[in-house]
Amino acid sequence: MPLKYFLRLNPFKSDSGDYMAVSISPQSYDLEDIIEEVTREGSTITTAEAMANFMEITRAIKKRLRQGASVNTPLVNISSVVKGDYDSEEDVFDPERHWRELKMNPGKDMRDVPSQISVEKIEPTDRRPGLQHYHDHASQTRDAVITPG
Repeated sequence: MPLKYFLRLNPFKSDSGDYMAVSISPQSYDLEDIIEEVTREGSTITTAEAMANFMEITRAIKKRLRQGASVNTPLVNISSVVKGDYDSEEDVFDPERHWRELKMNPGKDMRDVPSQISVEKIEPTDRRPGLQHYHDHASQTRDAVITPG
């Protein structure tokens, strides 16, 4: 199933003719869907084992990230960053003006995936409301001539 996209004028560029792609994922999968695939018939791992392993890996990654460490796996690389504007070199972290974020990038086993995604260009849908029916209260008719006044 391809990744579908359509083109729309880029509102951030003033040059005419500058378009941007808007992607529409054809399907979304959650953890239960992935666990179901991992534990398919013939698999040597049960649903409970797969879920328990995922939860333990998640717990260990969160523990390391809370310690300020980076975590690099074949699936994803995660690091912590501090954001915000500082007034001077002497300024310190202030939760009112600064915040912490996680930065994530594909791990080594995921870097070749984008080149393997098939894409399909589609026509954009009209983003404006469209009139489908109208009701003339004066004549009590639908989709007919409108009564003046």
